[in-house]
Amino acid sequence: MTLGDINEIMKHKRAIIIGVVLKQESIAKLQPIVTKAKSLAVSKAEVLTLDNCFQAFVREEHLSGSDQWFCPKCKEHRDILKKLEIYKLPKVLILQLKRFCNKKSHNSGSSSYFQMAYSQIAGQEKIGSKVDFPITNLDMRQYIVGPESKSPEPIFYDLYGISNHMGGLHGGHYTAYAYNHVHQSWMDYNDSYAGKTSVDNIVTNSAYILFYRRRD
Repeated sequence: MTLGDINEIMKHKRAIIIGVVLKQESIAKLQPIVTKAKSLAVSKAEVLTLDNCFQAFVREEHLSGSDQWFCPKCKEHRDILKKLEIYKLPKVLILQLKRFCNKKSHNSGSSSYFQMAYSQIAGQEKIGSKVDFPITNLDMRQYIVGPESKSPEPIFYDLYGISNHMGGLHGGHYTAYAYNHVHQSWMDYNDSYAGKTSVDNIVTNSAYILFYRRRD
């Protein structure tokens, strides 16, 4: 069976398992990917906090080398310091956790199909770390630089929805949790299924997008 045969089968049947026999040299080329996959499985046990994410978001970053900024005035690439800041808070706060990232890799110059496919697979990964985020009482004062940062009273946000992503880079599944104010409970939405769930179940390493509402 060739790669073309496998591709043709996958067009029509996705829920299948294909066994592939590799030559020794091919196994050697794929070994770095296998090693990285094992390390990612371990990294899923890591637990970060939403505060860690905010601190990383506003941290000053030095851009140099291939990341240099192109100055439109002098028409040259220059090293710069980049910093993102939050000035004003909205009524509805939507936070997207960085679950996917591209790794920088050295290009060997080869343009073969195998080299391009290998580079694409080896150069990307999904971040599977669990992020512990508050359900209620998210005080945003410490993360902003505008006038509200000096507010004597907390600026609280309460969570009301979560978009989850399960799977990897080339396929996955989305589900959602949302707070139902009528029933005063959290709901689990998965395709055609909708049912109540416990608040203890909604903070997982599948959380992708968080929806917060400012408390009046």
